[in-house]
Amino acid sequence: MQTKPNWNCGLTRLMDALSGKWTLQIFWNISKNEPIRFNQLQREVTGITKTMLVRSLDDLTQNGLIAREDFQTWPLHTQYTLTDKGHSLLTLLLNINEWGRENL
Repeated sequence: MQTKPNWNCGLTRLMDALSGKWTLQIFWNISKNEPIRFNQLQREVTGITKTMLVRSLDDLTQNGLIAREDFQTWPLHTQYTLTDKGHSLLTLLLNINEWGRENL
């Protein structure tokens, strides 16, 4: 559904998917610690509330960048990993990071 102007622009869509205050920090922590459990992720992302973490994880999952796996064990736990799409985005973000270090 096109709800925003320029929704057909890939860069606009990407920026919309990553625009949350915590999104990139969550994405980065999952990439360097995968698989990572919910509570560990909450400890890694300093200052985030549980509600914001859940919302951000839902958005990343909905955009197909991370995968959620629920374990039916006691105690219950959930872990997150990057999807193939997430790994390809990580490669791009690492290149952008390097460009920023060299040029800004």
